[in-house]
Amino acid sequence: MSQIVFQCSNGDAVAIDDDGSLWFGSSSRGLVSYQPPANEIISFSEPPQLFLRTVFANEEVLFSQTSDTLDNENLSVEYSKNDLTFNFNAIDYLNRKGVQIKYSLDGYDQDWTIEEDISTIRYTNLPPGEYTLQVAAKSMVSDWSET
Repeated sequence: MSQIVFQCSNGDAVAIDDDGSLWFGSSSRGLVSYQPPANEIISFSEPPQLFLRTVFANEEVLFSQTSDTLDNENLSVEYSKNDLTFNFNAIDYLNRKGVQIKYSLDGYDQDWTIEEDISTIRYTNLPPGEYTLQVAAKSMVSDWSET
């Protein structure tokens, strides 16, 4: 692949679009696009792996990956414990920065929330009900992981 060097380029400001074009953010040239020749294929990698580390309800541990297992991936809490915190890791060994996370609490959220480089999701003052947390991750060169 040809090497392109931008003076004052930001190494974190890089993206690949669906057509395989590379986009670079540069303080000296603004946004720059590079379409590699057809024989230089840029392939997508596997999405980051997601690991649930801990779940808290009103600051009490409901689940910890070091000591618990989830039966059927269900947790039940009293309705008064309506402050939920989920800690997780999204691991991509090739692209450590810029991992995007999208999440939605079914039964509560109307849309997906997309954030970058986060490891905690928190919901406060949830009304009584049944909820399912869906989380997916992607790197700059991957599709979204399964939820």
